[in-house]
Amino acid sequence: MTLRRTRAGSTSLVRGTWDEARDAADWLAERLAEYAPRFTAGSGCGAGSPGRHVASAVERLRAGGDVSLGFYLERPAYLSLALVTCSPNRARPELVCPVGAHGPGAYRAGRLSG
Repeated sequence: MTLRRTRAGSTSLVRGTWDEARDAADWLAERLAEYAPRFTAGSGCGAGSPGRHVASAVERLRAGGDVSLGFYLERPAYLSLALVTCSPNRARPELVCPVGAHGPGAYRAGRLSG
């Protein structure tokens, strides 16, 4: 998922939309827990890392930024997770959230795995 494309209107990769940064980060925590058994050694998501990733995501989203994480999984697969601040977004404040009737402070999430 490209972050710019997600804000610009592509909805096929969207897995959720939330009004609160904490709720969006909870989605991230759930995905990290879901894929934890498949993380490879050295993937950057070892014991204790998920909590740091989630806390950092909340902080970044509240500041109007996006979050993009990627991890290698067992046997050639890669997990890409993204949380996007729809409005207001620091980088592209003119782009609004195309999914749902969410106003300022909406967040979107998507997942790709291969």
